[in-house]
Amino acid sequence: MGKLRNTLHPPISGNIAQLSQSLSGIPDINLKSRLDQKQTNHLVHALSRYTPTAPDPRAAELALFGWSPHPLSTEIVQCRICQRRLGLWAFKDTSDSSGNRIAGQKAELDPVGEHLTWCPLSVERWWAQCALLQGGRGNVGDVVVSKGVKRKKWLIKAGGK
Repeated sequence: MGKLRNTLHPPISGNIAQLSQSLSGIPDINLKSRLDQKQTNHLVHALSRYTPTAPDPRAAELALFGWSPHPLSTEIVQCRICQRRLGLWAFKDTSDSSGNRIAGQKAELDPVGEHLTWCPLSVERWWAQCALLQGGRGNVGDVVVSKGVKRKKWLIKAGGK
C-alpha cells in the first residue's frame, strides 16, 4: 500500500507546494489536524521554498493528505486518488470573536478519515516517517546513503573525478 501511495501521491515538497497554493483560497474550516505543531512548522517551511509566500498551515496539511480544490468551486475539495468530494460548507468555522465555539458546531474535517476506505491515503500514520514533517526537504536529495559505502576506483572514474 505504501508503494502505491508514494507512486500516486509522492510526498515531495515541489508537488505538495503547488497543491497548497491552489488551496490557499479555502474558507475558514474546522480542521482536525493530524500533525503536531512541530510537524506543521516543518511542512510549512519546506513548502515555502517553492511558493511566493508561506502557505496557510491548513492548506498545507490538506495538500499533504491529498486534497485539492475542485475545478468548478472553491467550496469543494477532492482527493486526487479516490475522487472523494467534500463540501467545505459542512466544516465552516463557527467560532465567536474570542475563539469560543458556538453551540451547534458543525463537524471537523478529518483529512485522513474522509478518504474512501480503499484509498491509500486513508491508512493511519502513513505520514509518520515523511521527511517533510521531520525538517527534511522531501526531495530526492534527502536520501541518506550509508557512510560505510567505500568509493571504488571504477566509481570515481565513472563520476569523472
